Amino acid sequence: MNKQLITITLFGMLSLSAFAGENFYKWVDDKGITHYSQSPPEANGKPSTVQTVNVRTRIPVDSEQAIADLEKKRQDQAKNRDDSDKKASDSKTTLSAKEKEKALNKPNCPIWKQDMETLQKANVSMDDGKGGVKTMTEEDKKKRMEETQKHIKEYCM
Repeated sequence: MNKQLITITLFGMLSLSAFAGENFYKWVDDKGITHYSQSPPEANGKPSTVQTVNVRTRIPVDSEQAIADLEKKRQDQAKNRDDSDKKASDSKTTLSAKEKEKALNKPNCPIWKQDMETLQKANVSMDDGKGGVKTMTEEDKKKRMEETQKHIKEYCM
């Protein structure tokens, strides 16, 4: 008989502890704001309806792993977002720099086109850097024509 009583009492206590939770109180104040608290509200002369809410505070067995996985996922997403933002910013900066360079060199287009016409003539003279004038060699003309054509193609078209 004592064994049965002890067994029943033990199972009863275990089953009650599994369903036990903390009591919270819920009420709406005179401004219409809903409050939750572990202690009931103070009676300030105005009766209010207070509900008792049973909250279970059981922590799942694998919650630490789930939290760690969630944190890792958030870090990976933040890193990917930062990388994407940086790539987008870099491409905008590069594009912007190229557009700025093109805009700055646009006024030189008529000069380069004039130079190209001049370089296509038979004899081209240039300043030798010592105050004198020298005639360009065919090799110098070819090199200068390639550079001028590159500038025209890059900035004038």
